[in-house]
Amino acid sequence: MSSMIEEKVEQFAQKLIELHGFRRNNGLSCVIPDTDDFPSNEGIFLWGFSQTRKRFETKIEKFHTNTRIRRMNKMIGISAKEYVNILPAIKDFLKSLQALGFEPIGKGVEMFDGKERVFNVQARADVFENKLENLKKFEKLTLNNPVIKFVEKQGYFKVENKDKLAWDVVFGNKKGSQKAKAKSTTTKKTAKPVTKKTAAKPSTAKNPTKNGGVVTKKPPKSTVKVPTAKPSTKSTSQTTSSQARNIWLNQTGAMYKKIQSWLAKSSVKFNTVVNRLEDSLGPYDIETLEISVKDQQVVLKPIETDVFGAIGRIDVISGNNKTMLLLFPKGKSYQWEIWNNPDDRQNLNKTNVDKLLAKWLKS
Repeated sequence: MSSMIEEKVEQFAQKLIELHGFRRNNGLSCVIPDTDDFPSNEGIFLWGFSQTRKRFETKIEKFHTNTRIRRMNKMIGISAKEYVNILPAIKDFLKSLQALGFEPIGKGVEMFDGKERVFNVQARADVFENKLENLKKFEKLTLNNPVIKFVEKQGYFKVENKDKLAWDVVFGNKKGSQKAKAKSTTTKKTAKPVTKKTAAKPSTAKNPTKNGGVVTKKPPKSTVKVPTAKPSTKSTSQTTSSQARNIWLNQTGAMYKKIQSWLAKSSVKFNTVVNRLEDSLGPYDIETLEISVKDQQVVLKPIETDVFGAIGRIDVISGNNKTMLLLFPKGKSYQWEIWNNPDDRQNLNKTNVDKLLAKWLKS
């Protein structure tokens, strides 16, 4: 049953993003898109649905990056000092999500130069298995939350199709049948006490062979053990998280070695710097690769995991030039791609790296 609800919730997340005009890439990120003058794969991140962990999660650290602050200034002329006013809206949004069953995760994020520590929140898909109405509330909150009101006030984004709900498309048609089942189940259960068979319980205790009284009452005790399955699920998720981190770190390290072998020349220097990163995998150390060519530098900086449907993202930066490297699973192996935008994707190989750097280092 849980796998079925996970599929439905994922379908719901995708439909919500598409129906209401949010950014939709390979991953399920609900992002308020930046204006057309900027890359279509960037914007204000409200929440994402992790297709590997089957959960909704926020990434509020994206609100206060230097890139985001500069972008807001370029798009709508709002200063860094004015942009800080979005903080109360972020806090209200997170508080509303918690009221729907979302739980705080991580060690918190110090927003806007440490003025306040705020916690990301997450909710697994199976949390909504018996609370589908909360997903409807979640959709309405996404369309009308304080962050949306903040950007709508700035005049550069407007939610589409507010009068329609993705929830109705994915879950609405089954609402009546679910209610009917609930009623029939209730009727059957309430019918039993009327037959006074339960009154015979004391007498069956004296005569265990009569009507199988004692035997028929033992099986329900086994259902008490069902909740004990939860801890094993939790330990499994921890193992999965550890495995995902190992894949991410190993593939990043292997990719760095390939690039160094591809660019091995006396005029090219390499350096690695260990940085602390905190994302959906928790806090951990990961290397940034610095490539120096004469007086110019190209930096490969890990940014986050579980984004755009990819395992992880690394930004490649040189002066004012920037693109992304995304790591995708490919069968039993993995493939790095150079992403300028969702419609401009290339496999990471020696030829494409040479072309990219040759173009950048001339500019």
